[in-house]
Amino acid sequence: MIDESSGHLLEPDDYLDGPYEYNPIENEYGSSRFYNSRKCVTSLDSLTYEEAMTKYGDTLVVVASIEDRWHALAPHMPITYLYQMMPINYCLLELIGKSRENGQMSVGKTNLHKIIKTPRHYSITENI
Repeated sequence: MIDESSGHLLEPDDYLDGPYEYNPIENEYGSSRFYNSRKCVTSLDSLTYEEAMTKYGDTLVVVASIEDRWHALAPHMPITYLYQMMPINYCLLELIGKSRENGQMSVGKTNLHKIIKTPRHYSITENI
């Protein structure tokens, strides 16, 4: 969104998926504040959309495999590159991917400063 009088970018009042919250998962690639409370649901194949929404509401989250997530974020690179990355770098890549998919800006409430807080971290990630 752009302020018509000044031409400056504006942050939306609401986000499509909420502001990204940085909460890295130990020994995993990704970030989720709900990771430890998640439950694996395998019976969705037999439910209609309406039944799934009635049963789970806004608590249902579909998570792709690490291979599918990597392919969505870096389709031109083999997955072996993923295992050379530090978790913070993967979280940055994931944040950029979410922002692009949802049309969010990388400034303000959703910007990269939520993850990288010190200039020292910038030099580490620039080389990746």
